[in-house]
Amino acid sequence: MDLRLQLLDALDQLATDGTLNATTAMALVTASLLDEDAAGAPPYANRTASPSPSPSCPAELLGPTSAFAFQGVATLRSLRLRALKGEYQLQLSVVSTRSLGGDVDPLSVRVTVPPCRVGQVPQDGGYLCDDCGPLTFSLWQDEEPLVGCAYPSAVDCQPCPLNAECPGGAVLVPAQGAWHSAANSSNAILCPNGEACRADDDEAQEALISCQQWWYGRPVGFNYSAFAESILANDSRPFPEAPGALPDGGYNASDPALCALWGLPADHPAAYMAKQCGEGYGGNLCATCTTVDGVSYATDGDFGCSPCYSRAASIAISAVSFAANVLASASTVLLTFIADYTEEEEMAVGDMVKVIIVHFQYFVIILRLNIEWPNPLVRLGNAFGALTGSFVQVYSPSCWLGLGATPAQKAAADVSYALISPLAVIATSVLCWLARYLLWNGAKRVPVQAALEIFGCYFLDTGEGPWPEFQQAAWRRGYWTRNMNQECYSGEHARLWVPIGAVCIVVVCIGIPLASFLIMFVNRQTLQSVDVVQTYGFLYRRYNDGLYYWQSITQVQTLLLVVVDVFGRVLPVYQKAVLLQMMLVLTMSMNAFMEPSKFPRLEALEFVSLAVLSLTISLGLFFVPQLGHVNPVGQSARTAIMVLIMAINLAAVLYMVYVIVQESRDDIAERLGAADQGVRRARSVVRRRVAALGRRLAEAGRRRRRREAGGGGSRRGSGRLNEEKEEEEEEGEKEGQRHEGGEVQPAQAPASACPSEPPSRVSPLPSPLPSVTAAAASASIARASPSLSAHVSRLSYEQQQQQQQQQQQSREHSATSAASVRLQVGGRS
Repeated sequence: MDLRLQLLDALDQLATDGTLNATTAMALVTASLLDEDAAGAPPYANRTASPSPSPSCPAELLGPTSAFAFQGVATLRSLRLRALKGEYQLQLSVVSTRSLGGDVDPLSVRVTVPPCRVGQVPQDGGYLCDDCGPLTFSLWQDEEPLVGCAYPSAVDCQPCPLNAECPGGAVLVPAQGAWHSAANSSNAILCPNGEACRADDDEAQEALISCQQWWYGRPVGFNYSAFAESILANDSRPFPEAPGALPDGGYNASDPALCALWGLPADHPAAYMAKQCGEGYGGNLCATCTTVDGVSYATDGDFGCSPCYSRAASIAISAVSFAANVLASASTVLLTFIADYTEEEEMAVGDMVKVIIVHFQYFVIILRLNIEWPNPLVRLGNAFGALTGSFVQVYSPSCWLGLGATPAQKAAADVSYALISPLAVIATSVLCWLARYLLWNGAKRVPVQAALEIFGCYFLDTGEGPWPEFQQAAWRRGYWTRNMNQECYSGEHARLWVPIGAVCIVVVCIGIPLASFLIMFVNRQTLQSVDVVQTYGFLYRRYNDGLYYWQSITQVQTLLLVVVDVFGRVLPVYQKAVLLQMMLVLTMSMNAFMEPSKFPRLEALEFVSLAVLSLTISLGLFFVPQLGHVNPVGQSARTAIMVLIMAINLAAVLYMVYVIVQESRDDIAERLGAADQGVRRARSVVRRRVAALGRRLAEAGRRRRRREAGGGGSRRGSGRLNEEKEEEEEEGEKEGQRHEGGEVQPAQAPASACPSEPPSRVSPLPSPLPSVTAAAASASIARASPSLSAHVSRLSYEQQQQQQQQQQQSREHSATSAASVRLQVGGRS
């Protein structure tokens, strides 16, 4: 330090020797430390904190301790005080006063040796504070008093933690793709969605480092609270040199350098916690969705956020989606109702298509593993997801809410919709007589995953490591995966969602497989009876007789996969991948050993799908580096593994499509033939109706002509008129027969001259359609469910009406032909 001293006279004026010679020394000024006995006080502030009296801690002045005064001014340059932290008394004395003509009282100056700053550690026994170098850090705060002129414990720089960057000093920021719960938390946690935590965003990473460096670099006494308040008030006048400060006295909110470690709300754009997350993300682990520039973001259920459609569009799309689910359920149930389970069952196309759909869904689940999958694999997963109904933009119910919705409100909307929507589909289907199938085979539509996610908790800070007191997300029960700002089993989660989830677990996850098994077990002796087959055949007819309960086993297998997907999110990627692979291998092994299906080809498809998916997981683990190491797999190997994964999955899908085409070729031909017969029948009905209309018109014309003929004229004129009418009638009958589809029948000669008994000349009408098939179908439906009896009765009634109408048309045609013959005989007589 440099001390500039002035010698003042009694009037506080600068003392001089009366000459203008600046090279003549007036006096000699010296500096010295007052010891404890001379000053009557300890030489350091923490002296009284010593547990017992001890000698004064060593302290000394280094550098020049004396200087001559010229024209009343003396300067002590490069004066240094080597001492421990505390306050010291420095005495300045005028030793030689030959030019002043008197004595000068000494001056006592208090000098403070500050403690080490954050990011520094004591060296040389505490006499020196040194900054931590790169790849190390220190959050130690020099607040403890000295004990016996020494620090109570050793203080060293700590190595940079895992998943963090440490450029030196106190600066510790999470690596790209990681997050920590506070600016001074040493526990950096990998985010399940790296994009949410600045993955591959160098600019955002540099902004975090600059924020900490500026904050820790402020001089002693800087008012951090006032700085944060000035940001909230948008008033930079007290801090014109701060990052983002504008000349007009405000702050540039878009400047990434504008940042405060503490003092701002966590969702403020200038808050350090908000700068850890990417656009649209916020909260703990950057796993909640926020609003950016008037656009609301909604979760996709897998720690991802996507921009919402407009509020009106989201509601409209949700309504259309609900209607589509009801329609799909109704169509499936209708096909189940009309099926005759008493006949020998054949492998359905729907069962084979289901294998492909399940393969797509499981492939998407595998890609959710926190693995750096190559981009082509990600695009393949997006294509598979699109085929199963995934969208980039979401129409989550949270999009219905306003822009100011909190994460808790968004989570409540999403979970409520996930639980209620499938139940609403079932209720709507019940109103349409479609309840039976949905209650059992529609279990996948029931909110199994939503119920399990209520109990999904993600553990963040462990409370371990250096300075664990700074970790702000160390709740021992974790945080709810649907709202990472909510502590699990506490507050609203314990009061509202846990009871709802418990009921859903009992009713859905346990109740449906158990009820399915109990129904089969109770009826196990009568599974071949007509009533049981028609009512519950869809549950067991595709399985071998001894494995009638296998439908419950498949439900449990699917439930286990969902459990791994939901609760495995909190596990490291290796553990989740192994668990997922275990479930696939277990399912594949059980199916191969038990051979439950009656159709070996279908079992082969399921085996191929599960084997390929299990191999995909194994190959994907090559993309995961060891902890703390660089991935040893080079780019060429990554490309080869990627090509292999894509090849085996596409080959499996193509094989499944080939099998479906081969197995369904005859069925498709049969259905096309049935459709052709239906068209032919429809054309026949149209022709018959056109012919009947022609006959009615001809009959009306004959009646009109008879009325006109009976009104007057000679018998001869009447005969000629009758002959002309007969010709017109014959033409009308021929035209009707042409529409009827048959050839014109030649007129038969009368067997008797008696006009009262002429032979009939009636054109043959097509016989009524046989009703055996319809009756059998009606009986099958009636056996399938007693609730369909009214529907069967209505079908029988309509068939009877159709038969009566055809008989009436036949009688009218016979009467018309007989009347025509009588007119012809009368005309000839």
